[in-house]
Amino acid sequence: EKTFLNGANYKTLVQLSGVGDCTAEAYCVESTGEFGQAARALRMTVDSIGFGCVDKLDVMLVLDKTNSVSQNDLDKLKEAAKAFADALAPSVETPDTAYIGQVSFANRVDFDQHLTASSTLLYAAINSLARGGSGYMAEAITTAKGELDNPGDGHDRSDADSPDFIVFI
Repeated sequence: EKTFLNGANYKTLVQLSGVGDCTAEAYCVESTGEFGQAARALRMTVDSIGFGCVDKLDVMLVLDKTNSVSQNDLDKLKEAAKAFADALAPSVETPDTAYIGQVSFANRVDFDQHLTASSTLLYAAINSLARGGSGYMAEAITTAKGELDNPGDGHDRSDADSPDFIVFI
């Protein structure tokens, strides 16, 4: 559980299958939080762990840059996003690599970076984040999903070869 300087608080609970009310095959994640009069809740069930040798993931980062995140926490968020990208090792020299894009939200939703194998472009998008305003979390997730739904613009790849994921930080 975390309480921020502005009074916002968030709690994340991870349960293994069969523990509590988790009926997923692998595990369940629940995140709840409050800020002022706004409350957020997200519950996710995961039915498998790992992807074998799949390197061609299409991942959209959804990054919170609202005022509920302090500047210190935003700096940590940026480092975490870059470390996550490094772990997936996107590379423009290797076609069978991870593609990563980015959406951020505060006063509005910003589509910061289409899916790309370029670490340079992704790092630039991450580094440009500046905090401010209140959140449009649902719209940010919808925007990220739109990029992953292969709208024919050439950014998303076939889901059979490149499964889609949204990572929310």
